[in-house]
Amino acid sequence: MRQDAVGVMLAVAVFGAGAFVGVLYLGQEPWLLTPVMQAVEHCVRPIAQDKPLLAAFIFFKNLSVVSMALFAEQVVSAADHLRVRLVTALRLPPAVVGLVAVKTARFGRLIPVIVLVVNGAVLAGVCCLLWKSGASTASLAAGLVPHGIPEFSALFLACGAGMYGVTFERKAVMFRQAVVPLLAAAAVIETWVTPEIMRLVG
Repeated sequence: MRQDAVGVMLAVAVFGAGAFVGVLYLGQEPWLLTPVMQAVEHCVRPIAQDKPLLAAFIFFKNLSVVSMALFAEQVVSAADHLRVRLVTALRLPPAVVGLVAVKTARFGRLIPVIVLVVNGAVLAGVCCLLWKSGASTASLAAGLVPHGIPEFSALFLACGAGMYGVTFERKAVMFRQAVVPLLAAAAVIETWVTPEIMRLVG
């Protein structure tokens, strides 16, 4: 549990650093964020009226990113293992085997860092641009906070565990018991609740 708490605090700090960059840089350069916003709109517009399909899209999109951040170290480690077995089976010279046998699994811990920085920067940049274009703080909060609480809880848990090097067994339990339920709740709230709250706020 202590690992989880330290990991979450580390994840929040990295996300905050990304958000700081987003406000300072992306928020001042709209042309960098416009393609991202257009791509999201292009994906969402055709299914916007089909609420169950939209919720499923949001859930699986978030789940793919969070899963990548959570299990990146294990994926890279498995790739290391396969690479060494392949080189050994090919009976390549010892020097080549030695080069290939270099462990790169710890580089998998960089993936959650990248996920946090990119998410923090893009979110902060988009919020900054919307605020500059006239959106009120209340409307921004209404559009983000309801589903953001479970969604970012899942993101910080997963990325924290991914950066901190938590065991696969602990990650699997976290994935089943926390990440999936939180992201499912976030998708439902974002689809059915957030729009209503935004409508009330105006």
